[in-house]
Amino acid sequence: MVASSSVKEVQAAEIGLKVFPNPVRDVIRLQTNADAEMETVYIYDLNGRLVKAHSNIHSSQVSLPKNNLTAGFYLMQVRTKDKLVQTQIIVQD
Repeated sequence: MVASSSVKEVQAAEIGLKVFPNPVRDVIRLQTNADAEMETVYIYDLNGRLVKAHSNIHSSQVSLPKNNLTAGFYLMQVRTKDKLVQTQIIVQD
C-alpha cells in the first residue's frame, strides 16, 4: 500500500517565504525558514503554462536565474515537504 502525501496550501508567512527582488530583473532569490526547506519551485505564465521548474532544491535559500522569462506577471508555486505557497512575481527586462 502506498501512502499518499498531503500537501497543504498555506500563506507565505507560515514558512517564512521571502521573494526578492520583486520585480525581478536578473535573478529571483527565495528564502524560507530553516525548518521549511524548499523542494520545488514552479513558475507559470498567466495562461497556466509551466514556464520554469526547479526540483530537488532541499534548501531554505535558492537563487534562480531569470533566463528567458519575458517581462510580465507570473504565478510561482513553492513547495516544501508538506506545504505549498502560491505567490505572484513580476519580471522586468
